[in-house]
Formats: sequence, C-alpha cells, structure tokens
Amino acid sequence: MIVIITARKGSKRCPRKNILPFLDTNIVRKTLDDANHIALPGKIVLTTDYPLGSKLIDPEYGQCLYLVRAERLCTDEAGHVDVIIDALAFWSQSSVDGELPDSFVLMQPTSANRNLDTLYRALTRWERDDIPALVSVNPAYQPNGSFYFCRTDAFLDQRTLFPKGSHFWKCSWEESIDINYQWDFRIAEALVRGDVHGQ
Repeated sequence: MIVIITARKGSKRCPRKNILPFLDTNIVRKTLDDANHIALPGKIVLTTDYPLGSKLIDPEYGQCLYLVRAERLCTDEAGHVDVIIDALAFWSQSSVDGELPDSFVLMQPTSANRNLDTLYRALTRWERDDIPALVSVNPAYQPNGSFYFCRTDAFLDQRTLFPKGSHFWKCSWEESIDINYQWDFRIAEALVRGDVHGQ
C-alpha cells in the first residue's frame, strides 16, 4: 500500500491554503506527518503543482516522493481519478520492480484534524477485510476526505474511489472538519489545542 496526498495551489475559496500557517506547520506537512505513521519511507507520493523548495514542504524532507503534476491536472475540471492514476504511474516508475501497488490510501490535506487512532483502526480493518474500498465519512455519512483506502485493481477497473462493495468508516464531527475557508483554520486549530469541543 502507498499513500497519495494531493495539494493543488489553485484554491479560489481560500488562496494559498496549503501553505498558510496551521499550528506550528501547514496542513500538507501535517498530513505528511500523519501518513508517516502508516506508511514506510518511499511509499508516500505528494502530488502537487507547487515546486519543490516552496513553502509547501522543505526540500530535505525525505519521507515522500514529490510529483509536480502536469498542468492539465491542475485545473478545476481535473478530477481525483486522473490525479490518482498519474500518481500511481509515477510511483510504479519510481519503484524497484516497476509495478503498481496493490492498494493505496488517499489522504487530503484539508482534513488536517484526522485522528491517528481512527486511522490506525481503519487501517487494521482494511488489512483484515477483503473489501474494495474503505472511505471515511462524517456523522451525516458524507465523505470527509480523511482517508480513502482503495484496492488499485478495483479503482482502475471502475475509475472511482467508491467501487462496488465499498464500506464506510464514520468519524466524529471534530475530525471531519474540511478546511476550505480562513475561519476553518482557526476552528480546526482550536479543536486540536482543546480550546473548544464539538457537539
């Protein structure tokens, strides 16, 4: 299994959101740190249109493969499916055996409040059960972007993160915050610090 992290800089609702301060880091580095808890070095792909050495990530950060994606994959019309296919191909070209991974997990930086205990438990179930996908959802059963565990063959065959037979993992509202506006950063930070409590 590899981890894929997507970070496009063209947000219109919150410009530069991937490099804005979040606690003592930014939401991309926070997601990379989360990914390091479940993946070995070299099995994390950061796909982005930020150049290496930008404020997104330090150039010496050696825990991920850095993919500067093609311009056609950086538009509002570019969907996750094509971005993930590009990341899978990039990883296979970078790997020793040149083969695609049997599975992957997509982790979106805007879900920076993911709970590591939840991530561990979801990974344990994912490794135990033979299901095509396991997707995190909020209490209203809407995908929250925290994690999408998916079998590569099912994803490529059906070209969706929700292949037939997918299961869902319900998360709390606190860990389901989607950071898309300036005020989302402050709410998410306050929850991490324990300054406020969700209902």
